Formats: sequence, structure tokens, C-alpha cells
Amino acid sequence: MKTLKPLIIFAALAIMIGACSYNPNNYSCFADIAPEGWNDTVTFTFTPEIEDSIATGTLNLLVRNTNDYPYSNLWIEIESREETDSGLRTRPDTVCIQLADIYGNWHGSGIGTSYQLKRQVYSAYTVRKGDSIRIRHIMRPTTISGLEQIGIIFEVNEK
Repeated sequence: MKTLKPLIIFAALAIMIGACSYNPNNYSCFADIAPEGWNDTVTFTFTPEIEDSIATGTLNLLVRNTNDYPYSNLWIEIESREETDSGLRTRPDTVCIQLADIYGNWHGSGIGTSYQLKRQVYSAYTVRKGDSIRIRHIMRPTTISGLEQIGIIFEVNEK
């Protein structure tokens, strides 16, 4: 029984370490939004650094906001490239992210006055090495305040 206990502990550790997998094509990056607000002329550009020349996975958008954000949602435009029958073309998509419910309770998680929300934008998104993803807000006011960061998280779909 004494020799069985270390063997069980070793096997459990091996399983836990094996469950942690690193994928060189996963990518995340965040951009700080100026304290005076996000002007609609400011476009954030993210260029995923992946090891392979092409990878397919889930593209998520991450928003960090404070209690000072005056709206319940955030309208953004995501511009990226997609492959079509006639070649690569730029694809703009409009996305509405609900940051709060109808009662003003923030979605996501956070401590104090800062909240973080992760939303899936595409479930089968293809990233090509060197291509960029551009994000800008398309809200009615030209400058919106109460946002701290915007970012993307790309996770390769495991087969």
C-alpha cells in the first residue's frame, strides 16, 4: 500500500500536466483606451502572431469597462480579411455587445468599479499570418468614456 500511494500521486500529476496544453497559434492582445475616452477616429489594430501560416479557431472580443460607461451596449465594427472564390477581400462586420442588462447590472466579472466581458464573435474564424483585425466603435457620440481596454482572444479549435 505504501508503494501504491506515490504511484497514484505521480499518475495524477502526469494527467494534470498533460491536460495543460500550449498551442502556439493561440493569441490574445489588449489595447488601452485613453482616459479621456475612445474617439470614433481611433481604430485599434491587432495582428495575431501565430506560428502556422493559417489557423482556424474562435475569435472573442474582450471589453473592460467601469461604472462610468453611460450605455448598456457597445456597437463596434470589426474589419478583417476573408477568403472568397475570387481571392481575399476585406470584410467589415458590425457587432453589438450587451454590457449591462435592462436594470443596469453589468454582465461579465469584476471587482469594484471595473468589469470585464468576453464575447464570442466568430466560432470558425480563420487567421492568416500577418493579417490584421481592426476594431473601432460606431456609437452615435464621437467620443465614448468609461471604457478601459478592448482586446481580442483567438483560440484554435482543437480537433
